[in-house]
Amino acid sequence: MSQTELLMKEIESLPPHHLGEVIDFVGYLKHKIALIERDSGPDRYKAIEELEGLGKRMGSALTVDRFLEMRHEETEREETEYRHLFRHTGS
Repeated sequence: MSQTELLMKEIESLPPHHLGEVIDFVGYLKHKIALIERDSGPDRYKAIEELEGLGKRMGSALTVDRFLEMRHEETEREETEYRHLFRHTGS
């Protein structure tokens, strides 16, 4: 049974005087989703730019690209150590 079918079955089993509460809750969820979608839009890029600016003002020369490179290098190093430690050569 899908979640939609289960939800419909649960709603149908409610007393009629509680259906208004279900409708109100669905409206609340739609409003909440709209706020989340609005807040996760282009403003996140502005936040990243502000943090990069803060880092520069604090004297950091680290860029997002360099951070990603460093993270990739760290992952490769960890994988190499893991293979060496557990004598795993891979396929």
